[in-house]
Amino acid sequence: MDYCYFLDTNALLEFERADDVIHHYPNIVVSSETLRELETIKVSKNKDEHVKQRAKNAVKFLSVAIRDGHAKVVIYNDRVKSKLTEMGLEEANIDNRICACAASFAESCLVPIIFITADLYCQITAKQVFRLSVAGVTPYSSAILNRGYQLLKGNSATS
Repeated sequence: MDYCYFLDTNALLEFERADDVIHHYPNIVVSSETLRELETIKVSKNKDEHVKQRAKNAVKFLSVAIRDGHAKVVIYNDRVKSKLTEMGLEEANIDNRICACAASFAESCLVPIIFITADLYCQITAKQVFRLSVAGVTPYSSAILNRGYQLLKGNSATS
């Protein structure tokens, strides 16, 4: 079955190489709030260089993926905002806005969506408030997953 994978900001930041995202999550959807958050992280004085670099990589990846039709963006607008009001959630909380974008997209999507996040609050909000399917992040590159293993046997003789 085909799915759309709605990625939270932290899901994109979990990947060492942003282009590994497409191998794990084809049919990517993000909110405009996620893009805004990534842009803020890129230049933040409060983030370490490693996180800032991951944000830069994610923005670069999404730019190409959106251009090439491999990713979509759900714009946070008044229709999405009304979902927050309807559910009694704070608009000031960016996680609420991202979850509302996912719920809004789910209403019009022809295939099931899975909300991908490592954030516990987002998991709970997406699942319990907006009734979305939720999954954690799997940030392992296919190169690591496909390395296999080598069986080692010890010497049973004792000295």
